[in-house]
Amino acid sequence: MSAAALYEQRKLAFETEAARLKKRYAHLSWLRALLFLSLSALLIYLFGRQPLAGAAAVLPVVGLLGFFVRQHEKLSDARKRAARLADINAEETRRLSGDYLPLDEGRDFANPDHPYSADLDLFGRHSLYAFLCRARTPHGRHMLAAWLQSPASAAEIKLRQEAVAEISAMTGLRQDLLYHAEKTDRSLKELSQLAKWGKEETGGKGSPLLIMTLRYGYSLLTLAAIAWSMAGNLNGWIPLGLFLGSFLILKPFSKEIALSQAACNGHARTLKRFEGIFRAVSRSKFQSRMLLEIQQTLGDEAAPAVQKLSRLSAAFDSRLNALVYLFGNGLLLRDLGLMLKTRKWLKRYGPCLDKYFLSAARLEALASLGNLLCNRPSFTFPLICEGEYQMEMKDAGHPLIPGEKCVRNDLSMQGRGRLELITGSNMAGKSTYLRSIGINIVLAQAGAPVMASAARLSPTRLISSMRNADALDANISSFYAELLRLKLILDESRRHDNVFFLIDEILKGTNSTDRHKGSVALLGQLVKAGGCGLISTHDLELAEKAGKMDGVRNFSFEVDIRGGRLSFDYKKHPGICHSLNATLLMKQMGIEIDESRE
Repeated sequence: MSAAALYEQRKLAFETEAARLKKRYAHLSWLRALLFLSLSALLIYLFGRQPLAGAAAVLPVVGLLGFFVRQHEKLSDARKRAARLADINAEETRRLSGDYLPLDEGRDFANPDHPYSADLDLFGRHSLYAFLCRARTPHGRHMLAAWLQSPASAAEIKLRQEAVAEISAMTGLRQDLLYHAEKTDRSLKELSQLAKWGKEETGGKGSPLLIMTLRYGYSLLTLAAIAWSMAGNLNGWIPLGLFLGSFLILKPFSKEIALSQAACNGHARTLKRFEGIFRAVSRSKFQSRMLLEIQQTLGDEAAPAVQKLSRLSAAFDSRLNALVYLFGNGLLLRDLGLMLKTRKWLKRYGPCLDKYFLSAARLEALASLGNLLCNRPSFTFPLICEGEYQMEMKDAGHPLIPGEKCVRNDLSMQGRGRLELITGSNMAGKSTYLRSIGINIVLAQAGAPVMASAARLSPTRLISSMRNADALDANISSFYAELLRLKLILDESRRHDNVFFLIDEILKGTNSTDRHKGSVALLGQLVKAGGCGLISTHDLELAEKAGKMDGVRNFSFEVDIRGGRLSFDYKKHPGICHSLNATLLMKQMGIEIDESRE
């Protein structure tokens, strides 16, 4: 079944389920209202005729109403889930057609100083990250961004490939992760602080048994004093004094309670979402080593752990309500109960919270890459080679170009000190070819499938020099910025055996004489240093000289000009390009060219 058919089938199924649950929800709403009115009338009748029977019926009536309220809420949650999953499948269908929708563009990860991020459009509008990302937790977003910017080891890549292949077939799990994670509204900093708090010392003043005895003993004394006072058997100042005395009892524990309040405050909803993620994982059956490791790390305790912390967080949130704080502590020493529950939670689960978050992050990153394979089943996993340096791709294309418009090309390099010098007309496809190879290297080293019919590559240090911009604040011109990047490429090629570079329009910021001399010198030094890569240029004389160098091969992208019209095939051809189109393009823009003068 194609991805489009799968998503359409799931969308229809969830729409049907949402409609069914909506009807049940409406029926239960009427039943709940009718039950409330009937039971209220019954209590009024009983209290009017037999007060003791009425009092005895209060708890059963409240319990029955509470049961219906909980069932109503569960039905509401199920209806919302079905409706959202229907929308998720509709969104995936639109993305298959090239409509990326208002996705997470990852602009906060953009780094102009990164070796290749800006040149290959990893982040931003219509970026690789926006195309891939199905992570919604802050840890998951950062994990996916890190995988795209930091190549993994050969062993790690192979583990990720195995996990991505498995999770690509688990559409239900991937969409459950997306559904639960998309409302995690706390930042990475806030969740990191929560995890740090979980690892801190859990000790505190007083033993739990002593504190629990104090709490219940003093609360019973206060409530009994209030009852006796209301019965007229005790002076009213005594229960008031006991009420106010509760806050003196709390004072020695105020710092510990305040620290827990600061750590937990506002996390209830997000932790509830993590609970949903962990329960989805615990229900799944995995075979790949990485997914099994994630499942084993979370175990059966992760979901209950964050569920309990979510409830603690909600309790601390309610503590900010003045009435809850005043009467909860004045009558029941509520803060002592929260403190003891927090200590117990920290002792049992606290040190694990950080690894729970990181396990969820790895799962979301893998799910994003698995979603890519599900949507693009023609993509293939590259073979990661060790030993002699290799960089081979057959029918490689750019993943962000729609399939029917994407023209594919081959790349084959074996051994160090190999260069392809690419010449070609304007708009013929040189830059797109460089980016296609670069972005597939990024995908491969993240553990993802690549847009190629076959690929094999060695672990690679990728560096690009394509969009070198000036920096006014640092007094750096665009030409000097390019020189700095070229120096980086040369230095890295000398230091490491696995550098692959992409250089678009080499030394484009200077005059033709200097460009030619500098380019010849740079090509020779790159080959000598053992670097491998692709270099595009308009300098045909450079191509003539480079073709005589060991390790350098000339390729071109051609243009066919017939009747004043340009035609591109966007295919890479052996040899040097000799078809020029700049003059024709300028004429089409209304710029008059005097062809009688040379």
